[in-house]
Amino acid sequence: MTADSSQRPQLNPFVFPSETDFRFVLLVLMTVGSSLICFERLIWLRLANQAQLPQLEQCFGEATGRDLLSLLNNLSTTGDCIGESVGQITDVYLQGQLTGLGLMLLFVVVAYSLLPTLMVTRERLVPLERQPQSQPLCEAYGDLCKTIGIVRPPQLMLKATDRGIGPRIFGCWGRYQIVVPGGLALRFQEDPATFRAVMLHELGHLKNRDVDKTYLAFAIGLAFLGVSFLPVMGVSLWALVTNNEVAVFWETGWRGGMLLLVVYLTLASVVRSREYYADLQARHWEPGNDRLAHLLGETLAPPVKSWQSKLLRLTRHVPLLHRHNWDYALQFHPDPSYRAQVLTNTDDLFHFDFWVALGTGLSVTLVSQPILSSLETLRIFSPFSNPEYGFVAVGFIFGPAIAGICALGLWRMAFAQLLHADFTQRVGIVGLGVALGIVVGRYLALDAPATLPGIENFTVFAKLIGFNILWASFLALSLVCFAHWIHQCSRLWLLVTFKKVALRWVYRLGMIVSSIVLSLGLGWFLMIRDMGELISVYMTDGLVLIIAALVLYIGYLAQHWLTLIISTLLWAFPLSACLWQRRATAQSIPGWIFLDQPVDSPTLPKMAHGKPLFHSLKRGMLGGIAYVAMLLLLRILLRRLVPEVTRESDGFALFFYYGVNLGIAVLVQWIVALFTPRHPSYTNGFAAIHGLFSVAVSGLIMAVGILWLNVAFGGRLNTQFVKDTLMYTLNLGTMVALPTLLLRVGIGGRE
Repeated sequence: MTADSSQRPQLNPFVFPSETDFRFVLLVLMTVGSSLICFERLIWLRLANQAQLPQLEQCFGEATGRDLLSLLNNLSTTGDCIGESVGQITDVYLQGQLTGLGLMLLFVVVAYSLLPTLMVTRERLVPLERQPQSQPLCEAYGDLCKTIGIVRPPQLMLKATDRGIGPRIFGCWGRYQIVVPGGLALRFQEDPATFRAVMLHELGHLKNRDVDKTYLAFAIGLAFLGVSFLPVMGVSLWALVTNNEVAVFWETGWRGGMLLLVVYLTLASVVRSREYYADLQARHWEPGNDRLAHLLGETLAPPVKSWQSKLLRLTRHVPLLHRHNWDYALQFHPDPSYRAQVLTNTDDLFHFDFWVALGTGLSVTLVSQPILSSLETLRIFSPFSNPEYGFVAVGFIFGPAIAGICALGLWRMAFAQLLHADFTQRVGIVGLGVALGIVVGRYLALDAPATLPGIENFTVFAKLIGFNILWASFLALSLVCFAHWIHQCSRLWLLVTFKKVALRWVYRLGMIVSSIVLSLGLGWFLMIRDMGELISVYMTDGLVLIIAALVLYIGYLAQHWLTLIISTLLWAFPLSACLWQRRATAQSIPGWIFLDQPVDSPTLPKMAHGKPLFHSLKRGMLGGIAYVAMLLLLRILLRRLVPEVTRESDGFALFFYYGVNLGIAVLVQWIVALFTPRHPSYTNGFAAIHGLFSVAVSGLIMAVGILWLNVAFGGRLNTQFVKDTLMYTLNLGTMVALPTLLLRVGIGGRE
């Protein structure tokens, strides 16, 4: 926090959905994914004692001994061998997963319904209005609710044995209650400002609608513990005692322990984050009441007595854990001093934590990996299934979840950076966290490369590990760049949409576009990963041939229409903000952007829209026209210098199309990207987006030129030829130009 931060207007964190909503969605995904992993483990432990699984393993063993060509030639025989048992296994698998999820849902509903009753009984709470001496307190509470607009005030419940002053709201299904400690009831007469401050905080939870999320989060955590974790650990222990399966118990134990830890940490983060927003809501209702800030630094500081606090004191002696990110990570209540800091500087609520990004990647992987495994099983043994769309379907499970949490977090960061120049946040760390979560989640989901056939061969194992390191590095780099792209899109759009309704619709549109791009991109990444692992296992040649095979496969993806959607959205969505700005008249910042009404009326920086688009369009057109002129000259020279027999041969035609037409086209597009100018209107990495637009314009002109020259020199057109030409010039050019643009303008967005 800078010296001027206390003087400037504080940003309103309620402009976007709160961080509590992010983390609650993350908890749901994490719990469902972890439960699916536990249920899958239970199912396979059950199948190990039946006849289908040994037969299936025998068929896989016969297939593993063959090379890739032999396996493809005998795929029908292998399918017949496996087909006898895979149907029954699939039925048991689906029934087990659906039954487990049904039990989880039932447990959550029952626990959520019973938690308030258990709290009333266990803490011996009594309605406060039944106490004769509490009439003034109840009247003051009713007046307070009317003042702030609470139509149905929660019922006050007295806990006479508690001498503290901190109340607590709880309830379910719209019926809420507030625990009033005996200490607060006694202090009401002598210090009504304190009573109002703490009660406004609890009513802030009601206003923010986080009471139900809190107790649903507790119910979800208990459901995972009772329905998923304890049963799988019990069955594994039984297998250890009866069959001496030490490896099974060890593998299940450490993975289950890790899953339990991440679910618990996510649950604790949900409960902690809601406190900051309740404090700010109380401050918004009564800006002049500063009693809450004083209480946070004095009487409300929780005593260090719980097992969570004792464990925290031990972790503070570990060097790697002696950081602010781990402070109170194991506790359900945040640090009071940090809450007081947030009350005076709301910028901290606009930071997107690396650990949330890591948890997002981890949770969506845990959810998607069992689904991906089922789709792969159906794909391998079904001649009618298309592998591409299976991976894209799994990508659409990844994409919306990641975009809904991480992309919206990046929009919040861009919002704060735009309004407060000293707001600092590393954007790339978000993409790195998601990538690390995806990689780690695969290992926790019992789908590590070591589980593939051929692991007994050290050479195969080394190739698998090498390929997965290469794949993970490429995934991390791509997601880092994707995070910067979202950040730049949000800055462009935020400059032109500072109307409340328009802002809400724009960031929702940004979530949709980010979901589409990320879903398709992750679908391709998963396909490349599986293809690379199959090549690493079954191809006996060197690493160079493996990489060459992957390059050919990536070239195949370059001519796919789904890749065209990605390459188009990368420049079309952010640059459409420049067209919208022509209709935007006012650049002044409205008051609802801030919690406090600013003294001066701040304004947004003006974003030039005409010149950058014109320069990008002109540069792309010049590149495309220069290519068409060059190709026309080359056509004329070949007609004069190369015999007609040679020109009409299939080999020469293929060489000319792929080597000359497409090769020179990609080279010219790379040059267009290389010489992207640093125009004064290009700020904070916008040049990369404008460069993509120039490459797309030049690619479109090149495709039209290739088709026109082919007809002009006696060739014929068909649908496939037109499609391939458009896809290659647009997609392949973008794929080649994108790394150059990122290096040209800097991944960090610095011009």
